[in-house]
Amino acid sequence: MLLLEQLCPIFCDALSDHATALLASPSPPQRKRRRLNPDGKEPTITRSEVWYHDGNVVLQAGLTEFRVHKSVLSSQSGHFRDMFAAKFSNIDLGVKGVQRIILPESADDWLNILLVLYNGFKTHDDLSLSVVRSMLRLEKKYRLEDFRSLAVKALMAEFPRDLGSWEARYIDALTRLPTILPDLHPFEVVNLLYEAGVQSILPVALYSCIEIYQLEEILLGSQRLWDQTLVQMLQAAQARLAIGKERLLIAFMSWLQEHSAYISCHESIIPLPQRKCNDRRSSLIETISSHWRNGRFFVPLRFVASDIPRDKCVDQIIVEIDAFRRRMWDDLPKYFDLPPWKDKSDLAGSSKVPSPQANCL
Repeated sequence: MLLLEQLCPIFCDALSDHATALLASPSPPQRKRRRLNPDGKEPTITRSEVWYHDGNVVLQAGLTEFRVHKSVLSSQSGHFRDMFAAKFSNIDLGVKGVQRIILPESADDWLNILLVLYNGFKTHDDLSLSVVRSMLRLEKKYRLEDFRSLAVKALMAEFPRDLGSWEARYIDALTRLPTILPDLHPFEVVNLLYEAGVQSILPVALYSCIEIYQLEEILLGSQRLWDQTLVQMLQAAQARLAIGKERLLIAFMSWLQEHSAYISCHESIIPLPQRKCNDRRSSLIETISSHWRNGRFFVPLRFVASDIPRDKCVDQIIVEIDAFRRRMWDDLPKYFDLPPWKDKSDLAGSSKVPSPQANCL
């Protein structure tokens, strides 16, 4: 018993010293659990088509790698220029000792960006909506020089801000063909413009939806023609579009009502030539009002009036209607509570799209 009492303090002191040493020593790093595929296997990282064997940096987005050149990234991106100029002690060396950078964005976005960086594009026809979307998504964070203005100009080619360019896109009174962005859907463009804060194109993009789609499609979504998938517009855009359509309809139909007495005369005592003139003008105005009631406010009058016999009276009213339409186009942004056409401040940097006002003009 005496021996146990003598050994206990010595044993306890030794145990305490060993515990202290263990606490003072660095613990081995905990390995993160790797995400496995449903079949239990580790996911495979694949090489992108953008893979240069002489590249000196590897970008990894998701499970896709891109081997590229620091010089190319630095020449167009202020973000990477600053990154490569700094000295980092914790560089991740991946493929054969080449620096690896993990990126949070999707592989599709980075494929689009890198293809533009390396290949460029000769005209806006080379750009798809997917590429434009990637340019607008990444340009601010990575300070991609000129990418925003290039993307906006591509969209402006599809949604021009002058009436003459808009009318040139029609092939008849009911058909307006896109010239670029083959995977274009107007709802997607509106959503993209909202997300990127590009207000200068929104008036035309919103109007194009008024002209093509019924209210049910605007509220519940519309199917893409090429793959039948559903595209839905942002709720904020739906509200702006509905308010704008109501304002435009009131303005156009009010003007028509105010000018109806001058446009049409049905008195039987008028000589036959005069009655023919009035009949033609009445037929013209009825045809135009039919288009306007369906939201087709800016269809070229040469198509709307193609079946109306032309004379001086008809030509005169066409001139007056066309002048009114041009004034309405000039004021189109205000019907959606957006800045005027001359405001191009959103080309240089993103800005928040304000909420529409519910009161009518």
